[in-house]
Amino acid sequence: MFAFVGIQDTSYRMKCLLCLPRETEIMAFQNSPSNLKKHIQEWTTSRSRSRILPCQEKPPDPAHLMRETSSLR
Repeated sequence: MFAFVGIQDTSYRMKCLLCLPRETEIMAFQNSPSNLKKHIQEWTTSRSRSRILPCQEKPPDPAHLMRETSSLR
């Protein structure tokens, strides 16, 4: 999920491979990977939200569509 980029002070610089082709670098303290965990949680939440929302939308009411098209005549 991540590729090691380098070390800066007491943190690791990591590149997210899930975000490719977009370049996303995340800093994580050497003793705490919580930033990486949070990034994955946000990534999966945004992905699942984008998959679910179109399915959750209700289809348009056919009777409502008929009223709109008849008023155009």
